Amino acid sequence: MKINSLQLKNFKRFTDLEIKDIPATTKLVMLVGPNGSGKSSVFDAFEQMSEKPGRQEDPTYLRKVQDIDFDIEFRVDDTEIYTSKTKRLNNKNVYIRSAYRVDPDFQISQITKKPAVLDDNHRPKKLIEIDKRVQDNYERLVGTSVEGLYSGAKDHLSVSGLREEIIGEVRTAMNKVFPDLMLESLGDPLTNGQFFFSKGSSKDFPYKNLSAGEKGAFDIILDLIIKRREYNDTMLLIDEPELHMHSKLQQKLLLELVELVPDSCQLWIATHSIGFIRGAIEAQKSKPGIVAVLDFDEYEFDSPIKLWPIKLDTKMVQKMFAVALDDLASMVTPEHIIFCEGSLENNADISKKEFDAKVYNTIFSDKDVVFIPADNKTVASRAGSLLISILSNSGLTRKVNTLVDKDSFTEEKIAEFIIEKPYQKFLNRREIENYLLSREVITAYCTGKGIDINKVSSLLADEIKDSAKSVQSSIMSQCDFGGTVDEFKLELAGYITPETATYVELSQVIFE
Repeated sequence: MKINSLQLKNFKRFTDLEIKDIPATTKLVMLVGPNGSGKSSVFDAFEQMSEKPGRQEDPTYLRKVQDIDFDIEFRVDDTEIYTSKTKRLNNKNVYIRSAYRVDPDFQISQITKKPAVLDDNHRPKKLIEIDKRVQDNYERLVGTSVEGLYSGAKDHLSVSGLREEIIGEVRTAMNKVFPDLMLESLGDPLTNGQFFFSKGSSKDFPYKNLSAGEKGAFDIILDLIIKRREYNDTMLLIDEPELHMHSKLQQKLLLELVELVPDSCQLWIATHSIGFIRGAIEAQKSKPGIVAVLDFDEYEFDSPIKLWPIKLDTKMVQKMFAVALDDLASMVTPEHIIFCEGSLENNADISKKEFDAKVYNTIFSDKDVVFIPADNKTVASRAGSLLISILSNSGLTRKVNTLVDKDSFTEEKIAEFIIEKPYQKFLNRREIENYLLSREVITAYCTGKGIDINKVSSLLADEIKDSAKSVQSSIMSQCDFGGTVDEFKLELAGYITPETATYVELSQVIFE
C-alpha cells in the first residue's frame, strides 16, 4: 500500500494541509524541517485513520479549533480514497513508531503466549507517548524458536541452524550499521532472558550495556524484521529514528531500513538529521524515483498549504543542511566545488559575472556540486588553489576544481596548464555558449515550444570552434524568444538533461 496524497483539515498544527503527487515508485517518504514544523502531526493523522483497537480521539490534542471536528483524507495507490468520516485503513495498513523509544533494560524468566502481531497492542496511541517494544520482540523471537522446535517444521535444521535462522537476519542488518557489534544469542528465556552481544574482545554482554545509539538502531531494525512479515502492505512510520546516533551511523541505518522494507510498502520518516538527509540522497542516486522529500520549513500552517515532493538538487540539499546545521552547513555540503569564469568585461554587473555559474548549476542540479563564479581564468585558478590549501590543512575532504573556457588555446597549451595545475579543467568547445546553442539543445527547445527547427537558420557550422556569441541573438530571434539573451541561454540550460549527448560530454569534461 502506498499513499499518493493526503489532506488534513483542522488537524493539530494544520488549518488545511494537502500533500500531493507522491509518485507510485516511492518507497521512502521523508518529512524534513526544524522542530515544531508539524512533521509528527502528520504521523498522528495516520493513527487516526487506522481501525486499530484503542484508538483515541482526544479533541484537545487533535483539533486545531476545539469546536470544529477534524477531517482527514488519504488517496492510496491512485485508486482508493479513505477518510476519517467514512472509510478507515485496516490494521495491516499502518504501523507507527514514536520518537520516545525508551527501553533501557529488560529481562524475562517465563514464556507466555503473545497476541497477534497485527493487534499492535504495544503501539503508542499518540506520537507523544512512550514506545517500548524490545521486550515484546524478544518474546516473539523466543516463541518462534519454540514453535520451530515442537511443530516439526524445522526438523531439518540443527540447533545452531535454528538459532541462526531466528537471529541471523537481525545480526546481519545490525552488523551493516555497527560492524564491530555482533548479536550472539537470546540467552535462557526461563532464567535470564535477554539479548547477548559480542563487541571486539568483549563477549556475552547484555542488551542493557549497549550505548543509547546502539539500542536505538537495534530496536528499530529488530522491530522491522519481526513485523514486516505481517505488515507487508503497509505505511511504516518512524518518528526521528536518528536519536542518539552519530551522523555516519544515521546514514547507514536509513539505507539498511530502505533495504529491509518490502517493495509493496512505504517507509515514512520524520527527521532533521544530517545523516538521514545524506542517506536519502544516496538512496535516490542508487535507485532513482524511490525517494520523495517533503519540506516543512518556513510555512505558515494557519493558512491553507499545498506541499509537493521537492527536487533533490544542490540548492535544496544545501537548504536542508542549513536546517540541520545552521551556519555549519557550508562546511559539509556540497561534495564538489568548482570555480568557473565570469564576465571578461571590466565593468560587468554581478549578473554577468555569475552567468556561467548559473548555467552550470542549472545543468548539474542533479549532482552534489556547486559552481562558484570568478572574474576570469586567473582569478578562478587562484581561488581553486587557495581553497584546496585551506581544505587540506583543515582536514576536510572536498573535491575542488577550476573550469574555464577553451577559447583559442591549443591542445598543447592546455596540456601545459594541466601539468602545472592538475585541478584545472577546460571545456572541449570554445565556450559554454557552444554547448547551449548546439543543434541538439536548440532542437529540444524548439520541440518543447512547438517551433519548426527549420526556421532556425543561424545554427553553428562548427560547434567546437565557431564563436557562438556572434550568432546567439539571431538564434534567439528565430526561436521567437521575447526576453534577453542571457534569459534565453539560461532557459536553454534546462534542456541539457542527463539523457542528452551534450550533458554527457560536459559531464566527462568536468567530472571524469
